[in-house]
Amino acid sequence: MATTRKKATSAAKKDKDLQPAFDYDNAEVILSVRHLKQYFKLGGTGAFKYNKAVHDVSFDVYRGEVFGLVGESGCGKTTTGRSIIRLYRPTSGDVIFKGVRIGAGTRWNEKEIKFTLIRLREKLKELADQEKLELDEATSAYSPEGMTVEQIKDKYAKLRYEENQKAENIVKEQRKQIASAQYDMKNCDRDYARAAMAKVEEQYSELLLRTDNGKNLFQEEDKTLFEQYKEDMRKARHAKITMGMQMIFQDPMASINPRMTVRSIIAEGLRINGVRDKAYIDKRVKEMLELVGLLPEHADRYPHEFSGGQRQRIGIARALIMNPELIIADEPISALDVSIQAQIINLLNDLRAKFGLTILFIAHNLSVVKYFCDRIAVMYFGNLVELATSDVLFKQPLHPYTRSLLSAVPHCDPDTEKSRTRIKYDPRSAHDYSVDKPRLVEIEKGHFVRCNAKEEAEYRALLEAGYDSGYGK
Repeated sequence: MATTRKKATSAAKKDKDLQPAFDYDNAEVILSVRHLKQYFKLGGTGAFKYNKAVHDVSFDVYRGEVFGLVGESGCGKTTTGRSIIRLYRPTSGDVIFKGVRIGAGTRWNEKEIKFTLIRLREKLKELADQEKLELDEATSAYSPEGMTVEQIKDKYAKLRYEENQKAENIVKEQRKQIASAQYDMKNCDRDYARAAMAKVEEQYSELLLRTDNGKNLFQEEDKTLFEQYKEDMRKARHAKITMGMQMIFQDPMASINPRMTVRSIIAEGLRINGVRDKAYIDKRVKEMLELVGLLPEHADRYPHEFSGGQRQRIGIARALIMNPELIIADEPISALDVSIQAQIINLLNDLRAKFGLTILFIAHNLSVVKYFCDRIAVMYFGNLVELATSDVLFKQPLHPYTRSLLSAVPHCDPDTEKSRTRIKYDPRSAHDYSVDKPRLVEIEKGHFVRCNAKEEAEYRALLEAGYDSGYGK
């Protein structure tokens, strides 16, 4: 996927209904997920050794957009979000935030080393068998190539050396990639803090250079600015790139400590990152409470004294106090009443506009996702099966699973609801991947579908024929 969008989709040019709400012209990629895999050990053997919760998922999220991730329960949506924010360490693949790799898995590299050594042993055994056969023929005074025993031994010694060198180069490269991944996982925050400190030093460089007989005049001449410099350096020293990502969890009660006051819950992130000024903390907590529609006096209460919607607002305030650039909202409304769902969605919309937030929105409710999201990715059984702008996905869904999901969305018209047909998705009958394996293909600009070559041709023909599902109305 390209990191910038030079043009909208060709279909969007022809039909204004398909124009994306978000402007992708020269948009900056804030988050890149590449070949993400997240496996969990089951304790069995063979096919039952791992639960492949997420398998080879790739997508980009652009700064300022709302990116929706939908699918049925158990498809891997939440696991994807938790792997991105490093609650889980990825089994394989990369998570890149603001150009820095913050998550990396090494299972693929380890498997490549393992199977390279297995293939090497098999090849050496094959060469040994061939050498023995040729040596037997040579000692019988007959050699098809007219080679002596010494020449045959030299020939196979050279072949063994070449195979060993080839395997050694592969293993060396894979170990280098493993070391790089481990370094990035361990040091991405430290390197980010060093860069932030260097930036502060550069900002105050002229003032810091003002000296008299080796004595710095900055502190004596402008104590207020010097205190600001010290505060900026303290923040930079504790800066972490992962602070730019925060998560809103599905169950507001399970994700907050019932023994802590609301003030402590919201301010916890500040304290973890070195803020000790009580007046500043209280001020920020008050600002966050008012921002999410709660009252300052709520700060001294406990979570059990609030309703579900109010607890979710507390969770949102806890995320916002860290000034994040990316919010991962893991089904933030699924546990709430319908009327409260609308309030939380409107609140997130307002916060997005006010702070320029980027939101990765994980949800079941397709109607909400269509209203709230700029682009939507559909997941099934750990795989990404379709990705497109919201309007395109609803008007021209191509993957059978996407069509099945959309056919299940309730309609407000009773007559339409009675007459319309639900689509059942059965992957065994819908696809034949026995020979031609599927991959994520860009069918048209910005519209990706998981399919093989035969299905790709069918989908392209469908779009050329002006296919319209009717779900976008």
